[in-house]
Amino acid sequence: MKKNLEKLPVVIFLNSLEMGGAQRQAFLLAEYLRGHEKAAVQVWAFSIQGMAAESFRSLAIPLVEAPSLNGNAVKKTIALAALTLRLRRIKPKIIVPFCDFPNKVCGAIWPLTGADMCVWNQRDEGREITGKFLERRALRNVETFVANSQEGASFLIRAFGVNRNRIAIIANGVRLAQAELSGRQWREKLAIGADAFVAVMTANLTAFKDHMTLLRAWRLVLNRAGTGKRPLLLLAGKPVSTETRIRDFVAEAAMADSVKLIGQVRDVAGLLQACDLGIFSSKFEGMPNSVLEYLAAGLPVVATDIVGIREALGDDYPFLVAPEDPQMLADKILVLTHDEHARRENAAQNYLRAENFSPAVMGEKYCRLFAQPLGIP
Repeated sequence: MKKNLEKLPVVIFLNSLEMGGAQRQAFLLAEYLRGHEKAAVQVWAFSIQGMAAESFRSLAIPLVEAPSLNGNAVKKTIALAALTLRLRRIKPKIIVPFCDFPNKVCGAIWPLTGADMCVWNQRDEGREITGKFLERRALRNVETFVANSQEGASFLIRAFGVNRNRIAIIANGVRLAQAELSGRQWREKLAIGADAFVAVMTANLTAFKDHMTLLRAWRLVLNRAGTGKRPLLLLAGKPVSTETRIRDFVAEAAMADSVKLIGQVRDVAGLLQACDLGIFSSKFEGMPNSVLEYLAAGLPVVATDIVGIREALGDDYPFLVAPEDPQMLADKILVLTHDEHARRENAAQNYLRAENFSPAVMGEKYCRLFAQPLGIP
């Protein structure tokens, strides 16, 4: 597609601009629409504070703070009306919300904004069904749905009765930013020896991720590691709801010297250069950005065998493990910890597979999706 969306007003709508998987994908889409298509992109969110805001500002993309929809029914109704009017004033052609609440809000009001289309963006495997007014109205109004995985599409069909023909599956894109620090500098920053074996899981500390299974597996890894240098596990992500439980378990299991919680990280590319293994333990996923980032960094990966992750890594991927199985997870981690040849071979295959998830491929698929209902050739 050759700049057929030039100057077309597009609103990308997020819940917040705290960095997470949805924000990374929204940024890649905004970058493609702005850079390749020359579309007039704006990013709206209920809070425009956060690490992702810096990324959007680096592209000179306008950020707009939407009215809060908190409070009682009257306050919510007034705020919803105000949001509708504000969108109507800028006359967007396309509204692209990301994740559950923005999907429902934008889906419910978009016909009143003067927009030509709104895309429901299913970025996970389906975590919240409310049956409330906004959800019902949005599902009646929206004609085009995107899922980033087969699991997300299945959820839309199963839970909401969406016709399969109205769902486009567009896999996440991945591109690591330029590293701010080298792997060596990251190790120095975290006081990690140059010869230490380092595994990492990059994921916000929420109940949707399964850090506890990973920690139980890590205790088994340490038990079998012998008396030599103990491997180190880094947990990188914003503390949300499970930080206290994680810290308590680490202390109780006597792993304080082998597990580091390092918080939210902006320089993911640099951090991954400092690591030998990427791990992703989760209960529920669409297609996780972290796994794609491990691929792009050329890391070997051990991950939970759920649909979205299998789509990212491939059906025959040898280091997938059953959900909530710490013993199996530990076994796979130990294979890659002790077998340098297997580690190098797996890393090389993963790096090549990352090419399947180019941001340009993702962006072009979105543009094709936009073009048909807008009558754009």
